[in-house]
Amino acid sequence: LMLSGFGGAAVSAQSTATATGEVQNLVGGIVEFKKAETGADSIQKWIDKSLAPNAGMTSEGYIMALSQTGETYNFSAYERALKAYLGENTSADATNRQKYALALVASGRANDDYVTAAIRETIGQQGIMSWIFGLHLINNGLVGSYTADAVVDEIILLRLSDGGWALYGENADIDVTAMAIQALAPF
Repeated sequence: LMLSGFGGAAVSAQSTATATGEVQNLVGGIVEFKKAETGADSIQKWIDKSLAPNAGMTSEGYIMALSQTGETYNFSAYERALKAYLGENTSADATNRQKYALALVASGRANDDYVTAAIRETIGQQGIMSWIFGLHLINNGLVGSYTADAVVDEIILLRLSDGGWALYGENADIDVTAMAIQALAPF
């Protein structure tokens, strides 16, 4: 799963390595905290006993982050739980559908019918976030109704006069701006 990382010609290799190390330390601290909070003695048990039962509600970000650590985890319990959740719950919300699609990609199910439908039907359907999440899906090699260039162009068009992005209003929001930059980083 690619949720675009650090990069750019203006960033030195040393600062990139430092930033990457800092992020890895933060992620490691969050994972250790969550494991302790749930009583899991391993990340795999945390996935199976805590994240899988909360599939569709609170686990997606953790699954996406864990899939990017470089470690190998078995996400099958989570994937089964998310598929069951999606079978019982219908979401018309474009960004939720994209979030679930990204989580399925992270758990090894990029070719799932849900993922295919999400990339085909949701890009641009719910404002800036549906363009950003849509670009993440495209960045993971998925093909939908839009090319990467078209989505990049749309995100750039939605940029506010202060240089950032927001869900609404004329002032950039740091969270939305960070997500936009992350999606745009490969370009």
